Amino acid sequence: HRSPRVDSRFRKGSRMFRALLLVAGAYGATAAAPKGFTLDLTPSGLTQFLGVPFTTEGPGSVAALRNSLVSATRKWANTQIAELNSKVGASEYPYFAWIPPLRAKLVPGAEPVTWAASCYQDVTGSAERSADGVSFAITMTMRSPKSPLCSDTYLFASLESTIAIEHFGVGVDAVRKVVYNVTANDLTSAGNWDLTTNGIRIFSFVGSWEQTLADIVATLDLFVPELTKDVPDFTAKANLDFLKRYAGIDMEPRSTVSVRVNKSLVHSGDGLYIVRLDGLDPMLAFAMGSTTGHVTTALWMGGELYVVESTVKDSYWPVDGIQRTPWDEWLQQAHEADFQVVWAPLSAENRAKFNETAAVEKFLEMEGLEYGYRNMLWGWVDTVKDNYPCFPPGSSTCLEWEHVMLIFSMMWKVSPNHADVFFSQAWNKRLGTSGLGPAEILQYSKEHNIDPSTIPTIVEEDSWLYNTTRFGEQTMGGSAVCCVFGCHIWKAGGLFDGLDDIQCTEQTNFDDYSLTMFDTTTPRPEACQQADPNNVVCQLEGKYTLHLNSYDTRKPYSHMGEKCPSMAPNYSRPSDC
Repeated sequence: HRSPRVDSRFRKGSRMFRALLLVAGAYGATAAAPKGFTLDLTPSGLTQFLGVPFTTEGPGSVAALRNSLVSATRKWANTQIAELNSKVGASEYPYFAWIPPLRAKLVPGAEPVTWAASCYQDVTGSAERSADGVSFAITMTMRSPKSPLCSDTYLFASLESTIAIEHFGVGVDAVRKVVYNVTANDLTSAGNWDLTTNGIRIFSFVGSWEQTLADIVATLDLFVPELTKDVPDFTAKANLDFLKRYAGIDMEPRSTVSVRVNKSLVHSGDGLYIVRLDGLDPMLAFAMGSTTGHVTTALWMGGELYVVESTVKDSYWPVDGIQRTPWDEWLQQAHEADFQVVWAPLSAENRAKFNETAAVEKFLEMEGLEYGYRNMLWGWVDTVKDNYPCFPPGSSTCLEWEHVMLIFSMMWKVSPNHADVFFSQAWNKRLGTSGLGPAEILQYSKEHNIDPSTIPTIVEEDSWLYNTTRFGEQTMGGSAVCCVFGCHIWKAGGLFDGLDDIQCTEQTNFDDYSLTMFDTTTPRPEACQQADPNNVVCQLEGKYTLHLNSYDTRKPYSHMGEKCPSMAPNYSRPSDC
């Protein structure tokens, strides 16, 4: 991809400015200048771009897609750093610092838009469509750089076309012209409507391109354990750093890794709450305002104690979907996977109330259903902006609605099946439509006076059925992630009697273990006290101490967890949350 020709207007410089240009020239002698590129959002395009085969289909394809993205993107970023001969390290808060804020939307033919980027504080941009309709000319006038050596890296995107990366600098006033190409034959009528109505999305990265690459590597290092059976020490330390500095969660090392209690002490309905330092669990904990990333439940069946859960077959777990595992076997698997596990027994009152027979029937009804990807995100997102996390320092970078739409559209291009699983089914269900893609959903929303950013906030209902699988066969069934499934077992067991309007599909990890369901008066078994004298729950597994924040503090209430924010690091909640 050839960088656009620059029409630069330089002010007459002083000796100081000439000296700075000489410094920039010296820097360029050792570090290569970054080059722009265009990303073709197809499996073959990603394979060519990342340099490794890119898996999107087949058994376990969601985990395969995630693992392909982690390993391939990590390798690509490290290769880019090597090619640039970059000595620039990651930023002080590197995790997710590479997420580029939205700066503007350039609608073809509309009035110019002005914004500020990280380097250039005064940028004006406009877009014009070419006569043949297959490309757009973007003109950007950049003024007032923060320093003579700064630069900006931009990402240009639309919902049904390519993504382009361009680099603008070094810090002098300039006019730049970018040709943003669109393959007209690939656009649906809704995609064309979106381009001409909502325009080209203009994002720019907060740091330099070299620092952005280093931040990408630091972030992906968190997820290395998704590819391994155990958790390597260097990634455990990185995840602990992420949790402490981003979410205020401090996990101290334990001298005792495994604790065992007599199974007779464990009752049906007791909770097991887990975090694995593998990138995914800490990210989910950070987003939900919890200290855990996974929930399971104890359930006696046929005289044997099982752990029942909704989870995913992965490098460290052998079975996919809603499943049961004998207690001892589950604990051994948890140990080998480097889980942190705490056991939270129900209170005597709730143990007496719990209808084990009804809970077992509910489990058997759901056993074998695929993990709840279809509503995984949308039971969590209750607000237009106060669930999307912001990142330190000072919450200067946040996940935004436009990022969500961009991810949806990218996934729609790369793998429509995965987009259907993660986005399309749930959003169409909320709109009363079926089969609409991202641009079509935006167009439908506009035509029906719906703010599209409110779609994820529509309450998920337990009765909704999705196109899913059960024991590997296609079926219509419910969709439940771990905490949702745990809530279903409690609900079937009668713990929410009198509160039938609780939608389990709206609950998170925090919602489960912060409820006043548990025994906080009976002394913990001696082995638990000796291993963790300062923990209020019994930790059965883990190299690091796991505390449950706000444990057993909230009474269940009608329409629980339907309109609740979860914004780090304070996680302030209204009184009805």
